[in-house]
Amino acid sequence: MKRKLRILALAGCAALALHAVMGSGAAQVANPQVISSRISSFPLAEGSPLTFVGGLKLTSEDGRFGGISGLRLSDNGSRIDMVTDEANWMTAEVQRNTGGAATGISNLRIKCLCKTDGTPYGGKHWGDSEALEISGSTAYVGFERLNRINAYDLGENRLPGKPRTISPPFKPLRIAYNEGLESIALAPKASPVAGKFVAIAEHSPNASGDHRAFIVDQKNIREFSIKASDEFWVTDATFLENGDLVILERRFGWSIGLDMRIRRFDGSKIAPGATLDGEVLMQASLTDGIDNMEGISAWTNGRGQTVLSVISDDNFKSFQRTILLEFVLNEKGQS
Repeated sequence: MKRKLRILALAGCAALALHAVMGSGAAQVANPQVISSRISSFPLAEGSPLTFVGGLKLTSEDGRFGGISGLRLSDNGSRIDMVTDEANWMTAEVQRNTGGAATGISNLRIKCLCKTDGTPYGGKHWGDSEALEISGSTAYVGFERLNRINAYDLGENRLPGKPRTISPPFKPLRIAYNEGLESIALAPKASPVAGKFVAIAEHSPNASGDHRAFIVDQKNIREFSIKASDEFWVTDATFLENGDLVILERRFGWSIGLDMRIRRFDGSKIAPGATLDGEVLMQASLTDGIDNMEGISAWTNGRGQTVLSVISDDNFKSFQRTILLEFVLNEKGQS
């Protein structure tokens, strides 16, 4: 069984490269529906700071559904916003049971993250949207390759309007072309960089071999770093309310298969020139039931608990899955 799963993981690795040059050929439907299958268990190490709440396997007849690379959930978890790596925006409502576990997704709406003239980018060079942040009625989307952060006003039915680039140029920083901005997160009030974005490159290491990270506002980009280890690359990031930074990481290769990891960092140490190292909250492999996990979001449930939601990018491939997994972060003083 493990050998079969390893083969699937390696096929997924090949798909990641293949998808970079091939489109999904997405067939659109007028009123797309999401079919949800419950995931009721997930293995965690004894003493883990996380408790598994539940998960969903998600499919849709709409060919644009998939390739999810950025994720945000509203507090109380009733709404989910996503971006795909083919420059599409998706928003939907989440149904939950009395225990807080997601039971289904409804009222899915999809719209192109288009150019200012309303037409699609037509390729990855301009349209590789990889990260998402929400503040009020504005969506912020991080793009890889031509690295930038675009802002979109969310209008009727929570659909995005025209883009406006709010970040200074990243080009002088010489970030790797297809291993650039993979995550953006807006720092909360408790952070020393409150109101600014933290953006992290997927795999564009600095001279020390660590992940390059950036503090970004509309005028300046200041660099710091995230300690790299064990061949993991960064796929997304989110802030906790207290200012701590949580990142999602992925590792894959011919000899090691496919793994994910979640780490937490002391947000008070974020500063230009700093190098942050953090606590591993969890690590999992394909044999545990993960897929190509690319998006993470922290939100607060009705009990006041912090929930971490993670979602996978299926690369629009039939042998991969779109899965949503959710975990409560067990903090001192919470029940």
